[in-house]
Amino acid sequence: MKKWNSSLFLILIFSDIFICRTLAESVTPEEAKQLRDEVREMFYHAFNGYMEHAFPLDELKPLSCEGEDTLGGYALTLIDSLDMLALLGDRERFSESVEWIGKNLQFDINKTVSVFETTIRILGGLLSAHLIASDYATVLSALF
Repeated sequence: MKKWNSSLFLILIFSDIFICRTLAESVTPEEAKQLRDEVREMFYHAFNGYMEHAFPLDELKPLSCEGEDTLGGYALTLIDSLDMLALLGDRERFSESVEWIGKNLQFDINKTVSVFETTIRILGGLLSAHLIASDYATVLSALF
């Protein structure tokens, strides 16, 4: 449920259509746009750091700037970032990521993994990215 709430929140933040209608009265449209831009900057700071220092490992260790396969070696951060790339309208990086995942992600390996983390990060990441990307033709394409 948390993944859906986050996605819904981000759609509302990134949508100029909904900004005036859905944000609290204390947040002006200009402040909402500033917050949207700050979220974008923070995401790309983290995503670019992961891609530069840790990809294709699961996660980036922030203090050492090294990658680590903590949950099975599935490039979890890349998968977990797909929905945000789609929400940001970054079709180029989204497409590159999907292509890499399609060519390299394999589940037919003998590894012990956390079922909870695998479910929320891999299954949740792939499903939410698919749903968001599927809506591009109808909803999201109007936003960008």
